Amino acid sequence: MDIDARIERRQRRTGSHRLVRDPESLSPAAHVDEPVGRGPLLERVLDHLDPAFDRDLPANGYLRGPFGAGKSAVVTALFARLDARSTSAFAFYRAVLDGLRDESVPEHGVGTDDLRERLRGRLDEGRGAVVAVDHAGEPDALDAEDLLDLFAGLAGASWLAVGRTPPDRTALTDHAATVIEVEPYRRGELVDFDSEDRVSVATATEAIAATGLDLSPGTIKRYLYELAEAGVLERVRAENPERRGRPPSRVELRFPPSAFRRLYDRGG
Repeated sequence: MDIDARIERRQRRTGSHRLVRDPESLSPAAHVDEPVGRGPLLERVLDHLDPAFDRDLPANGYLRGPFGAGKSAVVTALFARLDARSTSAFAFYRAVLDGLRDESVPEHGVGTDDLRERLRGRLDEGRGAVVAVDHAGEPDALDAEDLLDLFAGLAGASWLAVGRTPPDRTALTDHAATVIEVEPYRRGELVDFDSEDRVSVATATEAIAATGLDLSPGTIKRYLYELAEAGVLERVRAENPERRGRPPSRVELRFPPSAFRRLYDRGG
């Protein structure tokens, strides 16, 4: 999943950036690795944020999904700053203002009202902001009502809240134009087969397909080749003196299977 390419397709070449302050801030290279298997979700988030690439302010949005579904990974791959568990108005306004300014924002000696007015002034300059708020409505974080109150006086800002609360049980959806549901990752299947099932790639493919896995033999074989190219498996020449022509290849693991089994059994 090439996040940079997806962003470049949407980015418009304009004289200045009002909402996208720095295109590099959208690069995941400086934050987290690209989330695995979340290309469609990334596209849905980019669809919601698409007005920002035309220098318009996107509407509010709510990204909802269960724990471990990749919500934060996708959003942190897109945003320069993800406000994680701000528990006070002061911390919230400071985090947002700090993300919009090159100069540092003081942590002490300034009041909440002053920070809010500074932020309003910054937004009134025409530099609108889309703020991602992670863990919205979760323990030790801002609840929905507090979050809505904080944004009530910020006309030049919209939010993308990220949380686990179902849409019908949070006030955020009453103020969000878009609700993006994130499906949990599907747990993969661990397949055991004997050494005689690994005498060739074709034999291994047949053995895996016989377990009832919901994949075609062609897809299984392609995955075996791709895993070998990625260095997870190793293709070695099979010894078969009775067969004429080019000898077949077989696959061998390049990691300790017992350790992988333990991680799988523990849900890792």
